[in-house]
Order: sequence, then structure tokens, then C-alpha cells
Amino acid sequence: MTERGTSAEVGMGLARRALHLSEAFARSGVDVRSDQIMDPSVVGFTSRVVRTVVATKTLYRNHPRTNCELIVLSALGSPQMMVLGLLLSFRRRVVVDVCDSCIGSLAVAARRGERLALLKAFCSVVVSVLLRFVGVFRTYISEPDLLRDARLHGDSKAGVIGPHVQPELADMEGFYGPPKCIVVPADFSSPHNMAGFEALVQAVIDAPDTLVPIRIYGPCPPPTTLPDGVEYLGFAEHLTDVYVGECAVFAPNLSGAGMQNKVWEALCAGRRVLTGGSAAVALFESPLIVQYGSESDLPSMLQTLIAGAQSPSDCAEWRSKFVATSVSSDAVTETLIGGR
Repeated sequence: MTERGTSAEVGMGLARRALHLSEAFARSGVDVRSDQIMDPSVVGFTSRVVRTVVATKTLYRNHPRTNCELIVLSALGSPQMMVLGLLLSFRRRVVVDVCDSCIGSLAVAARRGERLALLKAFCSVVVSVLLRFVGVFRTYISEPDLLRDARLHGDSKAGVIGPHVQPELADMEGFYGPPKCIVVPADFSSPHNMAGFEALVQAVIDAPDTLVPIRIYGPCPPPTTLPDGVEYLGFAEHLTDVYVGECAVFAPNLSGAGMQNKVWEALCAGRRVLTGGSAAVALFESPLIVQYGSESDLPSMLQTLIAGAQSPSDCAEWRSKFVATSVSSDAVTETLIGGR
């Protein structure tokens, strides 16, 4: 079950994460029903807390009368959804999908100076500790996210359920050297991709001789004039067409926090990624990740990306573990279904 998003970006993130979870449990051979709860017609922190209380009362009454054996709540950083899981756990078997690291989200909110986001992240950290003491199983989108929150769940029940790793990406030969091109996979119907992309275009205009060709893939072209060296190639039928060859990847969503799908795909394909400092907050130690904090430091980080990895062997080892942990998601769902 998910909370309905109050913005387009959050809504798409919730839908994608619900799909990840549904697919993972469906592969284990069980019937899956996906529901969205909480009417999104009224937004705001206080109203969402109130709706959590209402949803808790409804679920608390109704679900004991159904044949539902396991309730999975996709919290996606929402403290009220985590509280809902805490309350429901006294009556039903519950899994709370934390998704992205709570501690990582807290660090991002503090760096940005966003008070409401900081309060939300702090509440998520507190509730996560409470979930530990009542023994609620928590899931994360990646092992780095799980490890970043190790102080919150300790040795208690926690595991990784990531997006299904497509074999064609996992089977690609990794490339970690100086790239011959930079690929930008993005849907420009979403405004969240524009800030980072416009900064990339400006970097190309300011220093065209220092960059490699840039190739854009997506269902629609960016709504801006492209300078020399930047080319839109349309929608790729196969993901391998995007990441093939000696390339690196640029993720243009600067405002998004947490694991982004395109970052996930690139890491599974064994490609280094330049991404905003708020994206994939738990991956800051990955040798495949180069992060930029704002448009102003993008040019220097582009040069770091183009220079290639300092230790390709470390990149290959990290990628292998990342893919292996993602593939093992099925073992986590089977354990949960078995009730062990």
C-alpha cells in the first residue's frame, strides 16, 4: 500500500516503488493487491497526519476481516506511513518499505536548509527506531541505503528489495575509463529534469573543447536549442542501446532525492554516473558515482567524470556486489511470505 503523492515527482516515485514491490512479491508466486490510501485532495503536513490516523482506523478494522496475510506499506520517507505500519503491526503482519536511507535523507535536508523536509526526515529516523523495537521488518531499495541506516535497525529484521535487474544490463561488460561520450537518459516532459540539463548545456557552451559528445535518449526532446556536440537520439527500444559502448551517464534530475531509476540502470550496466548530490544519497561512497551539489560546480565534476575512474577494479567489484544484492531480493520476499 502506498500514500498518494502530493506532487507529480512524488507520485511517480510512489508508483514506481509500488511496482518494484508488487513485482518482487509476484515473482514469489503469491497474489498481490496494490492499493493507494489517503485522499490527496487536501495537502499539507498536518492534514496528512490526520489522514494517517483515519487510514489507520480503517485498515485496523477492515484488514483483520480479509484473507490478506501480509501488509506491505511503501513509506518512501513518509513518517506518517511508518507510524501506520507501527500501529498495524500490533494486529497484522506488516512490512514497512523505508526505501531510501532515513539518515541519508536527513543529511540532504540539513544541507539544503529545508525546515519541513528536515522535520520529516527527523521524524522518519525516530519512527524507524521504534519499528526496530517492535520487530517490524523493513525493506530498502539498495544495500547502500540499508547499510547507511545500520544504526537504526541494528541486527533486527531488514532487507533489500530493489527494482528487478534486467539480465541484459547485468550481463553488459562494465566500462570505467575515460568515456567517448556522455549519455543523458531522461523524460523531459517532467520539469524536474530541466535544471540539471540546462546547467549541462551551459557547461558545453562555455567550454565546448573540453567535453565529449553528449547523446540524449528519451520519449521527447528537451524544450531548448541544443548546442553543437549535444544530440537527441529519440526513444531507445532497448536499455542496452542507451548504455552500450564506452560511455558515462549524466542524471539531470537535480532536485530529486533518493535512488533514481536511471541511476539504478546505469549502475547495473556498469557505467559511471554524474548525479545531483541529493540523488542516491546512500551511494556517496560508490566509485561509480560522481556528485555535483549545484549548477556552479557541474563543470569541474564533468571533468572528473571524463577523466575516468581512478581504480576500475574497485568499480567492477562494487558493481558486482550491487547487482548481486539486487538479484537476491527474491530471497527476501520468499522469507517474508514464509513468515520466518
